[in-house]
Amino acid sequence: MHVDQRVSEYNDCVFSCANDPNCCASCAANNETGAVIFTELVFCLTCQACPFECSLFVPGFCN
Repeated sequence: MHVDQRVSEYNDCVFSCANDPNCCASCAANNETGAVIFTELVFCLTCQACPFECSLFVPGFCN
């Protein structure tokens, strides 16, 4: 499986933020494409691949 390098870099950046919203915003600003692809992937998995099971984890995310 190939992972786009920009997505990997964005994921690594956000992981290192330890839930700091300003840090996460900085990751997205510095790697916009990676952030967009990552968000689309999460949306696809959460809202399309497992909409019923995943809706329990993030209520309202798919609405």
